Amino acid sequence: MPPFALVWRNLLRRPLRSVLTVLSLAIAIFLVCGLRSVITTLRAGVENANPRRLDVLSASGLFVELPPNYQEKLNQIPGVEMTTKFQWFGGYFRSMKNFFAQFAVDPETCFAMYPEMKVPPEQLEALKATRTGCIIGDGLALKYGWKIGDAIPLIGALHPQPNDKPWEFLVVGIYHSTNPAIDNRTMYFRWDYFSETLKSGGVEPGVGVYALRAKADADIPQLIADVEDRFKDSDQRIQCATEAEFQRQFQSMFGNIPLFLGWIGGGILVAILVASLNTLLMSMREQTRDVGVMKALGYTDGSGVRAVPLPGDVPVPIRRRTGAVPGLDHAVADRARSRDDVPRLSRARRDLPDGGGDLRRARSPRGPRAGPACAQIARRRSAAGTE
Repeated sequence: MPPFALVWRNLLRRPLRSVLTVLSLAIAIFLVCGLRSVITTLRAGVENANPRRLDVLSASGLFVELPPNYQEKLNQIPGVEMTTKFQWFGGYFRSMKNFFAQFAVDPETCFAMYPEMKVPPEQLEALKATRTGCIIGDGLALKYGWKIGDAIPLIGALHPQPNDKPWEFLVVGIYHSTNPAIDNRTMYFRWDYFSETLKSGGVEPGVGVYALRAKADADIPQLIADVEDRFKDSDQRIQCATEAEFQRQFQSMFGNIPLFLGWIGGGILVAILVASLNTLLMSMREQTRDVGVMKALGYTDGSGVRAVPLPGDVPVPIRRRTGAVPGLDHAVADRARSRDDVPRLSRARRDLPDGGGDLRRARSPRGPRAGPACAQIARRRSAAGTE
């Protein structure tokens, strides 16, 4: 391999090109890693789903609400251990750019259904005792600087207050999720506060999703069939799916995002590969004469090829490495810079001082390949002069 000094000088030969190449590689790696992290996050909801939890929603779609009395009927189905309900609130804090997820839930069953959300018992009791209370994720608290006891006014874009005022919530607890499938930037508040407020304005509340947990010995496929069969003749038909399947269907609403991001990452890799190959070819073309100089000094073909991908000024470091005489160095190098055809480099020997006498002194232990080559040239020149 070429010495480190040669490598460093080659890099400095085209500093702008070297900097741009390094920056392009760094940006490409950053983008690919970022895309992979997004794909991993999207798949976390499916891979970390609880197999005993099922989600029940309207057969017409996620945005069609179910009647609140369905919860009692779900509890009566054999194999169901517990149920809870979720209703998307769709509000925002002060402006639309401060949007985050909010759900109206049953405080008695929601956190029991999802034990991955760690909440101190005293904070759960505070939620049950405070009508306007809410529990927020630690990620949400960190983003907005909220703490227990802070008031959060939310503007209900999807469910406005009957008096057109903001909804008032009081932070009574902060949870932390140990499951990547459950976000730490969500707010949960009491269902009865949500329901009673809407009813005061003449609006009947609905439920977006029912979550139920199956018993340990329940047959999950049979339980799903029983749940769907229970409401097949109802005004609002439902569909039941495992938590993993629900997450997969929810992601599919936005298209096959993992595949799309994967293709983008592949395109970035191909683009940076083509750019790097183009840079390498430019470097090889610029060093055509430099390789000829190296071969004239006695370097093998392999040494020249290994030096090609390192764009730089080859002759000067070679002089320090081989110990060749200044007359040969300057003559060959100057001739290489003034000619495009490598074979004519041999004519530079006519410019050597002292009738080629310095060539005999080119035998140097530091240049095992350069010394014999130069001595052979000197013997041929001497023989020609004698004749």
